[in-house]
Amino acid sequence: MGLLRFIAARFAAIDRRPAPVIDSHNELGHYGERVALASLRRRGYRLLDRNYRTKAGEIDLICRDGQTLCFVEVKTRHSGPHMHPADAVHRNKQQRTVRAAQHYLQVHGSPRIVARFDVVEVFITTGQIPECRVIADAYSS
Repeated sequence: MGLLRFIAARFAAIDRRPAPVIDSHNELGHYGERVALASLRRRGYRLLDRNYRTKAGEIDLICRDGQTLCFVEVKTRHSGPHMHPADAVHRNKQQRTVRAAQHYLQVHGSPRIVARFDVVEVFITTGQIPECRVIADAYSS
């Protein structure tokens, strides 16, 4: 029975397992992106690209939500009072993401496609199941 539990835990959705101890800022960001992606997939989003980098900036996740192309910024924070990770997506970050999205559309798609900018807030508390909050159409170009 131990092996069966191990296999089940290994393949369980990462966003439904208790969060591990995370020491570095980079590890926290990568973990948050995996949690956010699992949560988005459960909501019907389909991943097209991740960590898309240009000279203008980076987009954490690029997904399809139905016919809409979604450029997703993931912000992960340890849970605490009055925490709003989306507040870290300031005007400068939004502008860099918009420029990176424009580059993506020039290279991969039509500028006529319906697109939006989403933010996913991931709240982490060690030993507890992470919480995700998807903010669809969080800002515009």
